[in-house]
Amino acid sequence: EVSPLTRKRCIAAGRLESQKNFRDLITAWKTVDGRHPDWTLSIYGNGRQKDALQSQIDSEGLKGKVILEGNTSDMRKEMLDSSCLVMSSRFEGFPMILLEALTTGLPIVSYDCPKGPSEIVTIGANGYLAKVGDTMTLAQGICSVISNEELRSRFGAESKRRSENFTLERIMVKWDSLFREITGQ
Repeated sequence: EVSPLTRKRCIAAGRLESQKNFRDLITAWKTVDGRHPDWTLSIYGNGRQKDALQSQIDSEGLKGKVILEGNTSDMRKEMLDSSCLVMSSRFEGFPMILLEALTTGLPIVSYDCPKGPSEIVTIGANGYLAKVGDTMTLAQGICSVISNEELRSRFGAESKRRSENFTLERIMVKWDSLFREITGQ
């Protein structure tokens, strides 16, 4: 099942901590809201920065536009009810949230933080990457996905196609190959 990409909502998720850098995402959304005031951003997760992020949302005039949703027991359901996944992390291991977005056919706009995003997102194929800290380029990527339904649909289809590269079977073949290489078999 994939998202129909028709709801005017973007989604982000993670601990509300400095690593996830939601402050930058809220700053970027101010630009997005100026161009697309009918769209919203839902941020899922909890953490120490919740109050500070809510204060930023309020002071930027984004109340009701950027919503801190708290935790959800069904992230897949929320993704299926969204049209784009956004990630503003400063650094990641291998971000599972991006893989989940692929399986639901979501376009992805992300900071190109070390480890992960550039292995999952190809600029202009299934989303956009911005340099960490470049809120304007992040906002422009989001606006491109929002404003062009055909592009959003194409990116979504490519995300779903790419999710096949991360199935258990394919990953196990890669692990097996790596172990054989290491052991010289």
